[in-house]
Amino acid sequence: MVTGTAKLVIDLGNSSTRVRVTYGKNSKGISRMRKTELSNRFHNLGPAEDTGELRRLLENDSYSPENSTIFKLNGEYYCNGKVCQSEYNGGSIRPSASGLRKYEDMACKLALANAFRFGYESVMDITGSELEALQISWELVLQLPPEDLDGDGPRRLAELARSITHIDYLMPNMSVDVSIAQVKVYSEGMCALVAIVLENPQKPRPEYSYLQDPEELTMIIDIGAGTSDLSLAQGIKIITSSRYTANIGGNNVAEKLDDLLRRKKLRLSDKIISGGAVSGKIKLGSTMQDISKDVDIARSEVAQSLINETNKFLERNSYSLQSINNLLICGGGAVESEIPGVQSLAEYVIKYIKQIAEYINVIELPYVTNEDGVREKVSPRELNIIGATILAEA
Repeated sequence: MVTGTAKLVIDLGNSSTRVRVTYGKNSKGISRMRKTELSNRFHNLGPAEDTGELRRLLENDSYSPENSTIFKLNGEYYCNGKVCQSEYNGGSIRPSASGLRKYEDMACKLALANAFRFGYESVMDITGSELEALQISWELVLQLPPEDLDGDGPRRLAELARSITHIDYLMPNMSVDVSIAQVKVYSEGMCALVAIVLENPQKPRPEYSYLQDPEELTMIIDIGAGTSDLSLAQGIKIITSSRYTANIGGNNVAEKLDDLLRRKKLRLSDKIISGGAVSGKIKLGSTMQDISKDVDIARSEVAQSLINETNKFLERNSYSLQSINNLLICGGGAVESEIPGVQSLAEYVIKYIKQIAEYINVIELPYVTNEDGVREKVSPRELNIIGATILAEA
């Protein structure tokens, strides 16, 4: 019998959800951990338990637990993964881009249910046990944008999570009663800064000790898919009044790229545009076309819009870019460019900030040793979930 509490750390993004599961420790005293990234797109299959549609999907050899999830939550069936992408054009349920809070969003609840699947499977894998042997409760570690931490945001997010008490999964075939022992909610930007300053709760990173100086003012820009969260930290404490979410993110690059290509009489699907925004190439007929120059222009213009929002944010809080000591850019929109000769969105943001604040210190991301013993640079999209894990263990 496997008992006790397992930790489920969830970073609810706009395009995907990152999940970390920890349970127990290995012979070296290191927490046993599994991690993944899950799609945030779902489709509602309806309330009927035994419809022909469900049978058709479950009997289709193209879909399996390795690439798809089908589950029942609160009397309704939903799907996620390949089956959702292939059958329902990516799904009709996705995180809201209209300002809906996470704790009000059905897509958020479905993402939590999807994360629980990975949680149970991870504990089974870690312990070598079957589902029937698990009698565990969960410590949930969640995050909210900085401006949502005021008021009852954390309480409402915790209530949303606790409302998930039972999930029937058809793909894979398993049924679980969800027991939640505790819910912790942290600020996304704060988590990113913690991941820079600390390697673990007991081990600070000496090369970043200067960030703990209460005189050091750090601006954190967390670039997501649909929004970017801005916050200021004095030392490693977020300044409560200085939290703001701008409706600008990585998805705006694809939107801007679409505008640029339409001026060239090219009308393409969202999927092709999104892929081209990352790779710098699109396929027209049988020919691959280079659109890297258009991507470069799109990223530059979106970065400039984000800088404009940043300046407004600072002015409202009686700061200027020249008064900021350090700059930390994180989130999925801060990943390195895959296109040779084309800067990433984050690099453009840094470039434009440096034009205004020449001497600002851009925080380099730390290197860590991965599970295979290889030293690698921390991904900017992993900072929040790493920091949340550290805070939860402190």
